Amino acid sequence: MKLFDKLVAHEENLSLVGLGYVGMPIAVAFAKKGINVIGFDLNKEKIALYKSGVDPTKEVGNEVISKTTVQFTSDEADLKKA
Repeated sequence: MKLFDKLVAHEENLSLVGLGYVGMPIAVAFAKKGINVIGFDLNKEKIALYKSGVDPTKEVGNEVISKTTVQFTSDEADLKKA
């Protein structure tokens, strides 16, 4: 089975490192397709904003952030889940 098939079947998670103006829209796009996404960023303040439904980059908007299934984290250990 190919990696994409495993992602779609929820057998694997996708980790995306860096949730700035490039990474966040990519993370949200994959999540909208039903893929489990772990969104990682070193900036704990940014992660706290994302978790509260605020988009500090203003790339996808607060409404999208508040509804996304992306799992936001600044804990490097969470990357092992993918």
